[in-house]
Amino acid sequence: MVKVGLLTIGQSPRVDVLTDWGFDLRDVQDYKPMETLTPPANSAIPPNIEFVHIGALDNIPREKIHEIQPPTGKGGAVSRLRDGSWTNIDGDKLNPLMQKCVNELERSGCDAIVQLCTGDFPYLKPKCLYLRPGRLDRGIIETMLPEDGKLGIFGPSSSPLTHARAPRWGNREVYSVGVNPYEGSPESKIPTIKEFKGKVDLAYMGCIGYSLQHRKVAREILNVPVIIPRLTCLKVLQELYGA
Repeated sequence: MVKVGLLTIGQSPRVDVLTDWGFDLRDVQDYKPMETLTPPANSAIPPNIEFVHIGALDNIPREKIHEIQPPTGKGGAVSRLRDGSWTNIDGDKLNPLMQKCVNELERSGCDAIVQLCTGDFPYLKPKCLYLRPGRLDRGIIETMLPEDGKLGIFGPSSSPLTHARAPRWGNREVYSVGVNPYEGSPESKIPTIKEFKGKVDLAYMGCIGYSLQHRKVAREILNVPVIIPRLTCLKVLQELYGA
């Protein structure tokens, strides 16, 4: 068996990700951090994988979540909490919590860790294989999308539509808009998704919170390929550990 750690910057379990990976809701909603999580037989996850799951905010009670939020005017990272709500997280307060989780997962014997967030977190020093979906997705997009191609990016923090050349994306034309995946249904995002219609050749929903249903809605509206990070993670696990 291969032991894979799942690390969220919010709280575990990430029921939204696990159910998209084929887990039954009843099997994951009461999950306790660092318990063994065995994929169901009908899922797309290689059968030789067992997961352990942890979150940077697991030990912070709901009434103290405000203590890790960024001050007014400072940006932060968005993630899901155990009860299905979400919070904004101050990066400076998140850093030591993330490294502590990496250390705990490695002590438990993980062969690899999947970061359930698209952030880079360059300060992390993992010793095992460490999957950063944000970097993986950027590599896929830069490889696939022609230099004169137009990229549409959905981000998790609410913001209006912008359009510019982006050096980070090889100076391609990039349309970007912010829409929180943790608020409302995927269908509630239709007006925002329509802002990209006819403007982009490829869309990237750049947060682990965007679901298969978000992807389905976006593909139907835009009629272009749509990349979501949680599916990238699954495909890489299949490549690494599948038969």
